[in-house]
Amino acid sequence: LLHRKAFAENIMAFSIFAQDKPDAKLYLHTDPFGGAGGWNLFVLCESLGIKPEQIQITKDVENTKDEAIAVKEILRKNNLNRIILVTSSFHMPRASRLFVQEGMEVQEYGVDSKVDVRSRTPMDFLPSANAFKFTQEAVREFIGRGYYLARENLAF
Repeated sequence: LLHRKAFAENIMAFSIFAQDKPDAKLYLHTDPFGGAGGWNLFVLCESLGIKPEQIQITKDVENTKDEAIAVKEILRKNNLNRIILVTSSFHMPRASRLFVQEGMEVQEYGVDSKVDVRSRTPMDFLPSANAFKFTQEAVREFIGRGYYLARENLAF
């Protein structure tokens, strides 16, 4: 199982999934000491019942493509090629495509849907910092999708 974006949802999903699957592995991209934004991932995972031997840290990566390559290297060493890709539902199309391109069989498990199910109020139509955050995430994701699509079609 792979962690990518949607931090809390991914780790919770893995902890539930792994309860009756002792051979399940959680692949994380983080520093070697398990730190991420002040969190110690190993302590957090352990508190959720994830055993240290179920966690593997990838080499340092800068983007989703690098992460797919890093996970492929780990899987290859263990004669594996199937993963459940747990990531933001919004990020899933790009992430899944990149992992498949690296030769992995991918089962998608989307989390953190960006849908807000509630009634609209007049405040929803006023500018907000939160709206700018979502806009930035969307723009970055669409740029990423376009970049990898162009790379694919231009073969560079």
